[in-house]
Amino acid sequence: MRDPLIGEKETPDFIWEIQHTRTNVNRERVWLDPQSKEIHGQLHQLIIEQHSEEVENPMTSDKILSSVLRVRSGYVRGKGHGKKPLKKSQMQQANIEPACLQR
Repeated sequence: MRDPLIGEKETPDFIWEIQHTRTNVNRERVWLDPQSKEIHGQLHQLIIEQHSEEVENPMTSDKILSSVLRVRSGYVRGKGHGKKPLKKSQMQQANIEPACLQR
């Protein structure tokens, strides 16, 4: 999601808020559940720390999300289940086959 005025990517805490809140009848944003609100607070705090301190290697949005939400095997937060990486034996076989063809 990008800011329509300046074209920059929105911060993870802003995207999380949009995805995990709804607007009630009084046009106020309401969290869908307490856990979502807590996660938003952690995301927001981490983003503030990244911007306020002189950080040599600032974290990317994906790194911020994975540090707060924890990494799940075979799943990328916000991108869903994708292709699983090759097993070691499959990688070795893939490396052997081109070598055999070059001879």
